[in-house]
Amino acid sequence: MDFIKKFNELIGNVNWDNLYQCSSVDKTYGFFHKKITDCHDKCFPKVRLSRKRAKDKLWVTRGIKRSSNYKNKLFKKWICSRSADDKKKYKDYEKIFKKVTLAADSLL
Repeated sequence: MDFIKKFNELIGNVNWDNLYQCSSVDKTYGFFHKKITDCHDKCFPKVRLSRKRAKDKLWVTRGIKRSSNYKNKLFKKWICSRSADDKKKYKDYEKIFKKVTLAADSLL
């Protein structure tokens, strides 16, 4: 069953009569909040996320990761050699890499 459908079903089954019988606004809101929160917690359980994966972006694909590694290797090669040719290769690849990552980020 879909989580949203289950949530809608639980909300539909809640007895809201007590909500209309409360005399205080604070009690009414407390009752409403408790019912909504209970239904939400039943339908959408918390999922533990590891620290390693907490900063992952959905738009970073396997190809972008490979390109990033290749770009980093080109940079290290340029820093070690201080060659103008290596600098040009790195800068050209970096421009392409930035365009691709910006495009991927803007899609999501």
